[in-house]
Amino acid sequence: MKALTRHDLLLALDRCSDLTGDREFVVVGSISILGSKPAAPRNLTVSADIDLFPRFGESGEKNELIDKHFGQGSQFELDNNFYIEVVRSRTLCSQGWKKRLVPICSDGGVTGWCLDPVDLAYNKLEAGREQDLQYVGEMLRANILPTMTLRGFLRQHAPDQTVREKLEKSLRMATQTMEQNRERASE
Repeated sequence: MKALTRHDLLLALDRCSDLTGDREFVVVGSISILGSKPAAPRNLTVSADIDLFPRFGESGEKNELIDKHFGQGSQFELDNNFYIEVVRSRTLCSQGWKKRLVPICSDGGVTGWCLDPVDLAYNKLEAGREQDLQYVGEMLRANILPTMTLRGFLRQHAPDQTVREKLEKSLRMATQTMEQNRERASE
């Protein structure tokens, strides 16, 4: 894994466009932070892959092409030290996420629509895996999202009480992780 850059993201967009003919992709996962924060802290951009999908007309055929040419174990991965993973739009959960997408454009004219940091945090908190909670903790520590802003967003956008409680529990755990990392850094 390496710290991916905006240049890596733009390369991925151009290569996917060259292969599929699509001119717009939605970028999700950790690397979507580069849409709104091009100089995001390194610990938020270390990844083995870039998760994306065509913005219009998701198809199994296009997904298979991208996976074959740019997926894990491909020559693209060997040449660039990261791969491209196609995900599906249904992996996104927060209400209204499409309205908050952050556009970036490559020199080749391909647009990447990146998740807003609040939607990225929402998805990570809903997944609730340790690595996702650490990621959100790092977002909070870097002050990309104030805790109160994120807490209010979760309350407003959770579809029901059960999900809201799960998200709030994950946020508490992410905040504890952030505080522990701060303490370690100050020692």
